[in-house]
Amino acid sequence: MGFRFLRLLIIAAISVSASVFTSFGEGEKQGPDTVTVGKTVDAKFVDFAKRVESGINSKDPSVINSNFNFDIFFDRMMGGRKVSDKTKSEFIEGFSKSFAFGSKLAGTTKLKLLKMEKTGTETRALFRALDSASALVYLNFLLLEQNGKVCIGDFYTATLGEDMSAAIGRNAVPVIARSDSSFVGKLLQKETEFSKNTDKLSQINAALAKQDPDTVLRIYEELPDCLKNDKMFLLMRVKAGILKGGDSKEYKDALASMKGAVKEGDSSLDMILMDFYFLKKDYPKAHACIENLNKMTGNTDPYLDALNGNIFKAEGKFVDAETSIKKAIRREPALEQAYWNLVSVQFAQKKWADSIATLESIEKQFGQQMSFENMENGKDYAELVKTEEYRKWKESRLKSAPDTSKTQPPPPVQPPPSDTSKKTTNGTKKPRMLEPK
Repeated sequence: MGFRFLRLLIIAAISVSASVFTSFGEGEKQGPDTVTVGKTVDAKFVDFAKRVESGINSKDPSVINSNFNFDIFFDRMMGGRKVSDKTKSEFIEGFSKSFAFGSKLAGTTKLKLLKMEKTGTETRALFRALDSASALVYLNFLLLEQNGKVCIGDFYTATLGEDMSAAIGRNAVPVIARSDSSFVGKLLQKETEFSKNTDKLSQINAALAKQDPDTVLRIYEELPDCLKNDKMFLLMRVKAGILKGGDSKEYKDALASMKGAVKEGDSSLDMILMDFYFLKKDYPKAHACIENLNKMTGNTDPYLDALNGNIFKAEGKFVDAETSIKKAIRREPALEQAYWNLVSVQFAQKKWADSIATLESIEKQFGQQMSFENMENGKDYAELVKTEEYRKWKESRLKSAPDTSKTQPPPPVQPPPSDTSKKTTNGTKKPRMLEPK
């Protein structure tokens, strides 16, 4: 049943859904139990969602992998269209081997359960996901009870702006049709065309991996019109446009096409435009994108407050920046990057005593040790180390504990306060904040 193509389709859908361009420090440690839970949500669903969170954060994919209901997912994917039991069984067998979504998250992603709500018969669990490269995505799992057991029937990704069953389904249906002759007549034009252009999907994926936007755009133009307006291919076109540059005609054209294709309330464009507007210094529109994401999350993610603070800092609105970042810390005390953002704002205002207090909070909250040697040898701390506040801090610290930096390997260089987009616990990788990858 074309399982090689199926694997390609799954990889494409998940890579698009997980490749958001907001880059903002390391995957964070998890905060306190601040989950917003609707009054009608059954406790067993809450317990299950927390197991998903703790499982992935401890690098255990089994909670998702062993509780993903492929029967339900398949039925949602087909949208009411019927196929033979044999065709369904064969598809699920191949799909389940290719999918293993929990394995794709465990080890590289930190989940934060934000919100749970029930609408009609559906219970949803919204997670913030940050991977090791700091890519941000929101996953909204559909939780159901089958035979007394809670399971996952589908999940919405904010990057795609739709459930994964819809994203995969409209393009996987042609594969199913090849195995069920009675189903061929039920194919839509786009589904038929997709089955004829699977090689182009493979070529676009390969070109994006090589950061070759010209090849992506050339292949895109070879697609039939009905596929050019497909969400997956549009997002790939936008990613190619970003590689061409924020001022490029290709990027602007890709965004125009994307805007025409998304529905009201679709968050996928906001996830992309947030970075674009930041780089263009169109800060009001960058804030507006974050506000839309706040609406999508039900204002449950403090990470967005931290992002807003970073935009305020870029605008030179330091009071607003501090207010927004401190709000993020207050709402989620374990959101490490927010502390570094606060240090950055305090440095910009030359609030040396406040910045030192924040650095001490980072040491206490996250078990890190500041290295005076590294700070004094690094240009990014040049202003701080010349201050009286720093001298007193160092003197006080050395009196209370001997400096072992000469006998032990020095700690990693901490992220320069002048650029809080740099990594907080590892001096070897420095992702950029709010910048397309």
